[in-house]
Amino acid sequence: MADPAGRTPEELVAELLGLEMRWRVTEGAFHPDRSQVDPQLEPTDEVWKLESRPQCAHAWRGRPPWEGKAGGFSKEFAAFALLLSAGRDGRRTRRANTIPGAPLGKPGGLRVVSAGFGPGGFHHPGRVLKWFKFVVGLLLLPVCAGAALALVRVLRQAGAADLFWVPLLAGMACWAVVFALLPKPMWVYVLGHELTHALWAWLFGGEVKRLRVTAQGGHVIVTRSNFLIALAPYFFPLYAAVVVAVFAVGSRFWDWRAYAPVFHLLLGFTYAFHLTLTFCVLQTRQTDITEHGYVFSGAVIFIGNLALLLVGLPLLTARGTVGGALRWWGEGVVATVLWLRQWLPE
Repeated sequence: MADPAGRTPEELVAELLGLEMRWRVTEGAFHPDRSQVDPQLEPTDEVWKLESRPQCAHAWRGRPPWEGKAGGFSKEFAAFALLLSAGRDGRRTRRANTIPGAPLGKPGGLRVVSAGFGPGGFHHPGRVLKWFKFVVGLLLLPVCAGAALALVRVLRQAGAADLFWVPLLAGMACWAVVFALLPKPMWVYVLGHELTHALWAWLFGGEVKRLRVTAQGGHVIVTRSNFLIALAPYFFPLYAAVVVAVFAVGSRFWDWRAYAPVFHLLLGFTYAFHLTLTFCVLQTRQTDITEHGYVFSGAVIFIGNLALLLVGLPLLTARGTVGGALRWWGEGVVATVLWLRQWLPE
């Protein structure tokens, strides 16, 4: 893996050793296609210092530094390393919104915040993985269709309009009024988004190192990541899950059957909150999505949302079973594959 400026990993690490940085890299710092490194930095009182030569050199050989943590290598180090690297033609790119300070690589400031890499620069093995995920996303389309067919059957058997559908739709209507007439509670949504990343990272055995939330966006730093952790906020409605958990736990200790309509109303409100604000957020470029590809991410998000409904609706309405819904799902996948086969040449 060659440095565009011609330095070996050891030489670049040697140049970085001992330097201090008083900035941290915010969410969305690295372009998903990896063709450009664009760290968005913000000042911080914390001093970050690169100290371990063997650890960083080993991590560099293992995978590209801009992949985040790898063998002790953080995004902060990635920013430092790549800001010190020139582009493929030996020039660095300067931008108007650079952070003022001392020359590049010196304690006290960073002036260059972007370095472009084209063919002949850093080789990114993630491109191959992204193509693989694209193919997997296409193969998941029959699974998506099967889930949709199964959901139609589950909805038909749900029934109990007075106990379930009326309060659920009333809750959705209440949120629609709030969404249309009042400012969007983006801070609440971003909090749920980042907490969902953190929750799923924890479920996979990771740790949460830092979480930051503002109405304009947020970021969470975790020690483990995969496509489910990255995409979880788009298919796992955290606030709706909290409503379900509270009602499920409370019902084990008290008789809350009389309050079921209230529960369904809150569920409709929180689920509509998740759907509408997730849709709004997806109108802008999301690194969680582009990192894994639109086709693969879209398939996973679609399957995740429908899987929750296929599991949740039988439990909430007491009509049918989860096993029956999953069986319908499998039948839908088979029916879709058989339908597609008739269009294939013999």
